[in-house]
Amino acid sequence: MIDGRVSGLDEHGFHLDSSRLETRYRFFNEGTLPIDIAGSGEVNTNRDTQGHQSFGIEPRLILSRNFSKLNLTVNLAEEIPFTRGHPSLEIRSGWQYDATELFRFGSELRYDTGERSVAVIPQIWFVFPHEVTLKVGYFYDFGGAHERFVRVALVKGF
Repeated sequence: MIDGRVSGLDEHGFHLDSSRLETRYRFFNEGTLPIDIAGSGEVNTNRDTQGHQSFGIEPRLILSRNFSKLNLTVNLAEEIPFTRGHPSLEIRSGWQYDATELFRFGSELRYDTGERSVAVIPQIWFVFPHEVTLKVGYFYDFGGAHERFVRVALVKGF
């Protein structure tokens, strides 16, 4: 799997806010073990509070379990910046419920040890034919940055 994303920010003109390129590898077929284990690697760039781009990598361990229509996931990610800042561990947990073949909903909870911030991201998914999915989520950060934004993604599997 390869996943990419680019985000813009319309603040006194349009600017690149962040981007990422991620690949993921599942170590066993889904359901083989009591907990599914995967690894992920990401190359990313994020805009800091001064407007500078910070480049980094993020190795990640992913643990998940399906219970019929409910999926529970825990991600342990180490954010390693190349240019600014210090490495920090992010702990993410989430759930997704497949209500129908077309509609899913869930939420993600994130804790960043470096920033000591907690964020919650409630989300909905609309699944269409030909592996096309529309994802909509609201990001609410309880930490120092107090970021709040809506994210919309159109995903095409291949």
